[in-house]
Amino acid sequence: MVDNYFSRLQIPDEHRSVATNHEQGSYLYELARLTAAAKTLEVGLGFGSSAVYIMAATRLPHVVVDPWARSYRYAGLQNIAAEGFAGLVDHRERASQIELAELVRQQCTFDLIYVDGGHKFDETLVDVYFCAQLLAVGGHMVIDDLWMPGVRRVRDFILANREDLTQMPCPVEDFLHLRRTGYDTREWNHFVPF
Repeated sequence: MVDNYFSRLQIPDEHRSVATNHEQGSYLYELARLTAAAKTLEVGLGFGSSAVYIMAATRLPHVVVDPWARSYRYAGLQNIAAEGFAGLVDHRERASQIELAELVRQQCTFDLIYVDGGHKFDETLVDVYFCAQLLAVGGHMVIDDLWMPGVRRVRDFILANREDLTQMPCPVEDFLHLRRTGYDTREWNHFVPF
């Protein structure tokens, strides 16, 4: 049974409904554990709940990209430290489109990626575009907030255009779970309307 970290984290009441909750965190925990994810990446930190669940499962370093942590008064990093994981988190404060591109340039790969950054269509699409390049073949990517129209349209694009990203069954509402099953071999002019 997964520890209920969410109940212990310092999250203001007005943000608890949008923070990664125990059900979602437990899914990420079990996914990280069952797939033996050794390298993990997260876009968006917020109050740190998803990062805590992932690091609790792996007990390994976890890269988090979020330039807005300061606007939360670093509450996410404080929650991570309170749970004993401060030494595992590698927080990157540059904008995701810059930091993710840099990770691609460095040829980094990750076994598990959680995307919960900007929620406008173009922000999510750019995050997923770079994260797909960073995801190891056989790796898993979870995208949060399918209840938001922009995120749903990114899902529609992926399912119509990315044969290398396979949708996996997922019991958590608002999560899209993808597994990278191969390489992106689309022709230069490929496009399927979505």
